[in-house]
Amino acid sequence: MTTARVKVPPALPLASSLWRVMAFIIVFAVTAGCALRLAPQYDPSIVRGIESANEQAMVLFATVAPGVKASTFPTRAPAYAQVIGQLDALRLLAESRPAPPPSSFGPSAGQVVDPPTPSILTNVSALIAQMRDRDARHGLTAAQVPGFRQSYETWMEQAITYETALRR
Repeated sequence: MTTARVKVPPALPLASSLWRVMAFIIVFAVTAGCALRLAPQYDPSIVRGIESANEQAMVLFATVAPGVKASTFPTRAPAYAQVIGQLDALRLLAESRPAPPPSSFGPSAGQVVDPPTPSILTNVSALIAQMRDRDARHGLTAAQVPGFRQSYETWMEQAITYETALRR
């Protein structure tokens, strides 16, 4: 009686493919939790500051809404200074926030997208300064205030939406 010989493949290819599978699983497990950051980190102090400046600006708008005379401007000057100063301080804080590194994926690979908040705050501060200057020279009519307020609200809604979306 002759015994049949079973041909056993060498163990090396099996071990080699097993190592490859294990290496893939390890790499996948390590990188699965990694997220590609396209926006700066959420900063609650920026959101609180925007909310505070917004509240002060709304009080200022309510004060001038019925129309005001230039002769009464000195009573409002501190409110203008407070709002403009706070907006400028927030802009500086938002500009100094670390940005994520450029992406190496997608259609905009290598590009850094600037967050909109600093430029929005620059625009809002300039708008309030323009309103202040007009108020100081000529006063404000009840018909002029809604134009300033509408521009203000459009920009501030964008800043609030962007900054609160970073909270994710």
